[in-house]
Amino acid sequence: MDRFSLLPPEILSSIFSYLHTDPPPPLSRRLLPYSRAARLHTVDIVTIKQLVGFVDMLKAIRGAGALVKCFCVGLRETTETVLAFGEGTGLNDLLSAALALMPAVREMQAVDWMSTSFVLSDNAAESLCRSLRSLRISVLLAQINSSDFITYRLALLSRYPTLRAVEIMVLPYDPGSTAAMQFDLFPAQDLDPQPLEMVQISHVESLTLGGPLCDQRVVNVLRAFRGLREVAMYDSFASQHIAPALAALDAASLRSLRLQRLVTTPPPVTLPFQDTDWSRFLHLRELIIGMPIASDSLFSACPTFTSLEELRFGATSNVTVAQARQVLMHRPASLRLLELSNVSGDVGAPITPATLPLVGSWLEAVRVAQADTSEPPVPHFPLLDWRLPAWTEGFTPSEVETLFPLAREVGVELRGSAISALLTTFLLERQIDVWQEQLDGTRTGEDVDDEAREVMCRREFWDALALRYKARLLGTGSVMQQLNGQAA
Repeated sequence: MDRFSLLPPEILSSIFSYLHTDPPPPLSRRLLPYSRAARLHTVDIVTIKQLVGFVDMLKAIRGAGALVKCFCVGLRETTETVLAFGEGTGLNDLLSAALALMPAVREMQAVDWMSTSFVLSDNAAESLCRSLRSLRISVLLAQINSSDFITYRLALLSRYPTLRAVEIMVLPYDPGSTAAMQFDLFPAQDLDPQPLEMVQISHVESLTLGGPLCDQRVVNVLRAFRGLREVAMYDSFASQHIAPALAALDAASLRSLRLQRLVTTPPPVTLPFQDTDWSRFLHLRELIIGMPIASDSLFSACPTFTSLEELRFGATSNVTVAQARQVLMHRPASLRLLELSNVSGDVGAPITPATLPLVGSWLEAVRVAQADTSEPPVPHFPLLDWRLPAWTEGFTPSEVETLFPLAREVGVELRGSAISALLTTFLLERQIDVWQEQLDGTRTGEDVDDEAREVMCRREFWDALALRYKARLLGTGSVMQQLNGQAA
């Protein structure tokens, strides 16, 4: 007897809910509905042929469309191939037929711009408005050039009453076209633009936007939304020119703001830095900055952030120790976490007699680079499993160390990859210290006690030293307990 099939329906549903990415074939007729529901929970369409077969299946199996909760379309065929299918209307007809047969879709992903064009249409709105809660789309900058894109097509999202999360990726050019053209950049300058004449999208709570944030057309996308509570912005350029985009945000209800960079490529034109009026973001609970836009105005405004609980500085941010100290000394009353991850490091295998000559050569090259006024690049550390931190003038290891006792004093947790950077610097300096006499040539290998040499080559010895140092930094007992357990 198939005892698994005799389980109560609620237990079977729960079990199959964990298997929706790869459900097994049904063991019995009674399990067929559960297996089918799991298999159709998420549907990924990558070709026109696959979409045709999927629509045919929905028509043949009554009620199958109601099982689809997440519908993803990301056509991998060339743009020319898709447009040639059905003389340009075939894709829209297929998507319209599919959505009409899927009344319970909660999440829609249209990751190619042609599918997005259909999603931002009246036909799609009539089908999706019943249940859609999350939407991910991709658009071209050339599409946003259309005079009605923001005010009509994007405004159609206002007709999705259950929609709460939107992700928009703005592509500079069509990646699927064999004749893709470069794009023109239209830098935004106005920090006080006139509101758009459109039906505002006011029921969406979470917005993720990726693209050239310095472009005026992308800024207009932000201006279409009101009442957002969470915003994540990913810049496709290494640009500091995002103040107009921040000015376009409705900050009245904003609780979480994340600013990151997709790549480190500079924009094709030189763009001026414009400072942001951070006093508008008084109600933030979480602020994450992963781009070099931290300015004195941000840290001056921080004490007025009445609800700020977490302030995080990620990779490529330009926070200084002085600014971090200012946050701690004049912190918002609700602040409980300050994360510094603008610098990181990884500890590799200990220096040994075999690798000591390489380290000695590296030290000499560093001394030469520091003494040379032409500032040649510092050579890479020769041991590949190490990643040395890239400290800056305003963010040095000795200064970062001083932040930890201050953070403990004011009751703020200090976290981030800066801790691993400190550990890396500390351990490298200690290891160079113990081998320094041999590096300087004042002692020979035979003068070192064999037992001491063996200890210096052990990873466990340096791990224990790192734990002691970390315990001193953080001032917590948990690290010491970990150290005692390792010693035992």
